[in-house]
Amino acid sequence: QRKEEEEERKRKREEQQQLKRLLEASFDGVLKEVLAVLKEVSERDTENGVGFDEAGRRQRRLSQLRAVNTTDAHGNSAVSEAAAGGQTHIITLLAAKGADVNARGAFGRTPLFRAAFGGHLEAVQTLLPLGGDPRLRAGDGCTPEQVAPEESVAGVLRGWDLSLTDSMLTTMEAETQRRAEEEQEHEEALTDGLKQGLELVQKEHERCQRELQRARTQLSKRISEHDACSGKGMEPATHTVTLQTVHGAEGVLSDAREAARRASDQLSLAKLAVRERSGGDLVSPWSLI
Repeated sequence: QRKEEEEERKRKREEQQQLKRLLEASFDGVLKEVLAVLKEVSERDTENGVGFDEAGRRQRRLSQLRAVNTTDAHGNSAVSEAAAGGQTHIITLLAAKGADVNARGAFGRTPLFRAAFGGHLEAVQTLLPLGGDPRLRAGDGCTPEQVAPEESVAGVLRGWDLSLTDSMLTTMEAETQRRAEEEQEHEEALTDGLKQGLELVQKEHERCQRELQRARTQLSKRISEHDACSGKGMEPATHTVTLQTVHGAEGVLSDAREAARRASDQLSLAKLAVRERSGGDLVSPWSLI
């Protein structure tokens, strides 16, 4: 249990470091680093046994989607940082991976707001066709146009055809719904896998318990046989044989105890996996073994 907890803490630390690298690279426009982080996300999927079949590809898309939409403590995502840094190539890449171009970060500011605020004309021109909504106000009530330091930026925002935004938002909403359904299907598949895994672990646990009980019974019989031989004054050779059978039965019992212990640990992990997946209600799991 302690080892599992330490591995979980290590995983979270690595994810935090990964997020920090992704946000910094997005702001600075370091495409190589952004791609490296996204590759690491894919490699983690591979390490976790995610394949390349239809279900595996779906899981990998969801992993990339989560990665590009993860936010820091201030609520800023990678695309928000790219917008603030005026990095159009990063904005385009992240949007293609499913980044929400209207996600609100610190102070309620959207990527378009941050791009406008920074006077990044090309970033504004990139975000608008991707669905960046110039009508969305920040926490202080200001629109991207109102905070643009350059008239060239404000003019683009002012002259943008909002019907194009509405059309893009409709498309984005449909895509969001599709992804939500896809993720729900994935979660259901994971839960089913957990349940099947728990059933297998449960059966193995029961088998080990039967073997343990059988080993105890056999040891008890061998001890009784040895005691009976000793009491009857049997030949030394017979005494030696019965003593050896006792030692053999003790070895079998020791192995059975170890197998039962491992099976019990695996069952606990499997139950924990199902409990976490189902939000606390134990139904049955995933094989973490």
